Amino acid sequence: AIKEAGNKAIEQGKAEIFEDKLNVGLETVMQFVRSINRYIGEEEPWALAKDESKKEHLGTVLYTCLESIRLATEFFRPVMPTKTKEAIDVLGAHELKGDLLSWGLFKGGENVKETKGLFPRIK
Repeated sequence: AIKEAGNKAIEQGKAEIFEDKLNVGLETVMQFVRSINRYIGEEEPWALAKDESKKEHLGTVLYTCLESIRLATEFFRPVMPTKTKEAIDVLGAHELKGDLLSWGLFKGGENVKETKGLFPRIK
């Protein structure tokens, strides 16, 4: 479901931007970003990691999260070049080839760098 939502959000977002509706296109992809956040909360990968019998499902969840974040990051690259460059570096996605706005460029088993976060919480 996340994969389909991501592909749909990217296609719809691109169409809206080509129609000179930049704010609408960005909001479309932000809705996808919020769905990633909900997915993480629902799947609770931190809990899956504690149960050896759920290791395969954990791998699927982590791959889905990683690919979703990469896809959204690529979409935002033109409007947030500095932060997206940082994100691409953390994700280890700087050497990926092909249509960067399509699902499935990660092959699985990628290593993600540790980070303090790209957008610190405002207190």
